[in-house]
Amino acid sequence: GDGWVDLSDVSAIASNYGLNYRLMNPEKLSSQSGHPELYLVPNKFTYVPGESVHIDVMLGTNTEPISEFRGIGFQLNINPTYIKQGTYSLQFGDNYICRFADCADFVRTSDFSGIAAGSLVKTDGIQAYGYGRIAELNFVIDDFVTTSAVIPILFLNYKGIDSNGDE
Repeated sequence: GDGWVDLSDVSAIASNYGLNYRLMNPEKLSSQSGHPELYLVPNKFTYVPGESVHIDVMLGTNTEPISEFRGIGFQLNINPTYIKQGTYSLQFGDNYICRFADCADFVRTSDFSGIAAGSLVKTDGIQAYGYGRIAELNFVIDDFVTTSAVIPILFLNYKGIDSNGDE
């Protein structure tokens, strides 16, 4: 490429998605000293079958905000038996990174595997600073869920890059 990520790169990513190998033992941003935290905040903590779940994907905190942000990619994993088919989505929409900037995003979700993969990159060459919501994860609890359970949602394979292309 030309060293810049822009909207023309999105079609190449979409056509080649899934043709790469998964990362083994990825380092998590929250476990690296000096890196901002990536975490989930649900709109509530108890749900019943048939109810919609809305979870904010957050990056950075007021005590450890992001600086020089250029892009991030991550995967979320949920046990698919909890997901009502056709309701699983990940959306970047209104987020603090792209509020006043040009960005490109890429999302793939699978109700069958429970994987939601997303990436967000700034395309204007200006770094982002701060903390807050970067995406929203949504699904409906399947009507066939009959037992009360904690639903683990795991981050997999995620990395962030700064304005120099460094992780």
